Amino acid sequence: MDENTRTVRDESPLRDTQEFFDNASQINANNYKETHAAFQNLTLTAASRSQTTFDQMQSQLLSLQTKINEEHFSDRNRLAAELASVSAMRARHADMWGYEQAYDLGNPVTTGAGDALRSSAYTANRTVDTASAGVAATIPASSDIRLIATVESLASQLLSFAQALQNSKQTPAA
Repeated sequence: MDENTRTVRDESPLRDTQEFFDNASQINANNYKETHAAFQNLTLTAASRSQTTFDQMQSQLLSLQTKINEEHFSDRNRLAAELASVSAMRARHADMWGYEQAYDLGNPVTTGAGDALRSSAYTANRTVDTASAGVAATIPASSDIRLIATVESLASQLLSFAQALQNSKQTPAA
């Protein structure tokens, strides 16, 4: 057999010819293109999936961070409002304490029981009180009516004083 003859089994051109090399190069190039396209398709599909997953995770992380920020700042704002309220109450109590100290309002004679004692211990008619005080020493024994009136006045004053004292013991001072 010479080199130009072909066998039945070998249908391809001879391996040493230019045509064989061109065909083999073409086949190799096509195989490479198909392999590259398939690999690139797989790679692009995987990258697309990865990008979609990444975008979803980024969106979830962004919403989670937004939620955390909202909770943090709402707690911070709530605490700031509560602190302002406490500061206002503290200032109000300090003002009230200063007022009580300035006017001696912690003294029961100045407030509450002292007011009740002073107001109910005296009658509303101040002329009678003044007249009783001045006249009692100078009344002669013959004017029993005036003396009885003075004693009754003093008795009513003592009774009201005793009642006021009893009331002040029963009710706690403000």
